[in-house]
Amino acid sequence: MTKTLLFTLWVVFLSTQAFTQEVNIIKNDGGNVLFNLSEIDSITFSLQDTLAPPVNARDKLQIHTQSGTFQLPVSEIDSVYFNPEGTVAFFQTTASLNQIALAEIDSITFGSNLDSTVYISYDETTVSVTNPLAFLGVSVEASGADVTVTSTAAISDITYVLSGVTADGMFKIYSEKRLQLRLEGIQITNPDGPAINIQSSKKITVQLADGSDNIFSDGTTYAPPPNNEDQSAAFFSEGQLIFEGSGSLAINGVGENEHG
Repeated sequence: MTKTLLFTLWVVFLSTQAFTQEVNIIKNDGGNVLFNLSEIDSITFSLQDTLAPPVNARDKLQIHTQSGTFQLPVSEIDSVYFNPEGTVAFFQTTASLNQIALAEIDSITFGSNLDSTVYISYDETTVSVTNPLAFLGVSVEASGADVTVTSTAAISDITYVLSGVTADGMFKIYSEKRLQLRLEGIQITNPDGPAINIQSSKKITVQLADGSDNIFSDGTTYAPPPNNEDQSAAFFSEGQLIFEGSGSLAINGVGENEHG
């Protein structure tokens, strides 16, 4: 018998003064149940045995916060619980323990489709990141406009959307699965290394958004890479690159003795 996830609730965190005090659970029929956090020990998720998945099965937990939305497959959640002060929510999964300050949480909803798109926008010396997969093994670290992505997520074809301009930045990624890189009008110059550095042997699909102009330039001399990594191109990849789309792509390789 197939186990299917059935959820018909969404959750709103009601804030009073300094931190969240109550949880309001709203049903699809409009009814609601209000709980004081001091009365909740933990929230657990169970599976219902059915012969076939229901039409509106919801198997994704979405945590909406002031800084963005995070996702967790419900099948991987063991429990949700709170600290004694009622200020932090802990999400225990089969792989990790994640925590969010309740004051940051606006609501929690259930959905059926996992959003597997990460957005990275460059603005000269800074970047803005939207990463709904932060709880699923996708880490995005930025130092100025130098961006390093490390993905251990068990998800293939995550899409990374790049846009904006920087004269001193880079995009580097480590990934255990094949991925998609969507270029939506991005210009990156890295004075001391590759502009794009894909340290993954998996297949990479590069999508050139219609009407977009995408330009990548490296520097004349590269900084030494960690662990003697290969990085011998302005647009470097360990894996096979497949290009799609009608946008334009210009790669300026000016590195002295840096290109293999």
